[in-house]
Amino acid sequence: MFGTDANVWSVEVEDWISGDGPERIEVVSPPENCGPNEPYFGSDPFEVALEHESSIVLLTGSEGGWQAITPLQGVVPAAPGGGIPEEW
Repeated sequence: MFGTDANVWSVEVEDWISGDGPERIEVVSPPENCGPNEPYFGSDPFEVALEHESSIVLLTGSEGGWQAITPLQGVVPAAPGGGIPEEW
């Protein structure tokens, strides 16, 4: 993606906040860096999300499948109760 490798994550969906879909989807984590270098500056945002009890994944879909909307704001920790945080 964008001239470099990108990670694809298998995501278990507990709740679709907008729209609906399957309980498990494959999601591309867009790289932060274009070109032949390391795709992520530091760690992949989806990897960091594993540290949270639950996360909100902001997605865009196409014929090619699902991907996070941006490398920096595609995954955010869920607010208490699992909702969307007021800010991030």
